[in-house]
Amino acid sequence: MKLVRQNQRCRHYQLRPVDAQLFTAVLGQFPCLQRGHLRASLTGDGPAIEEAEALLAAATEERTRKHRSELDEWLQSADRFKTVGQHLELRIELRRIEWLLQILNDVRLGMWVKLGSPKDLEVAARDAASEQMLPLVLMDAAGMFQMVLLGDAIT
Repeated sequence: MKLVRQNQRCRHYQLRPVDAQLFTAVLGQFPCLQRGHLRASLTGDGPAIEEAEALLAAATEERTRKHRSELDEWLQSADRFKTVGQHLELRIELRRIEWLLQILNDVRLGMWVKLGSPKDLEVAARDAASEQMLPLVLMDAAGMFQMVLLGDAIT
């Protein structure tokens, strides 16, 4: 995925067809985080923490539903991907960059949780069982797409 041009409203990225498939596969994993993975406190207990966690879960679920609906609509936009030669061109509105980064982060974090929240990803990758390969690939791909979007925001 490579930035090819930008204007005041959007960025246009060039992708190989396989990269576009990976991009949509990563986004297709959203939402990844399940209820209970977000904690209001790592050390607290009792009714106050339970109430805070219930509120956090409700707010997160509402945001997730909204993001999933927006993501489906965004991906289905007629001019989202355009064929240019042997590549595809992806158009991302500047106002959608942060939103897309949040979605990619959810996928990345969700895959990390599926892997058992390893402290050392290199060791986890080296020792991964076959059923852990897909979460590893999706986590890495989500991170790569995040870095491209963030790198282009800095320059």
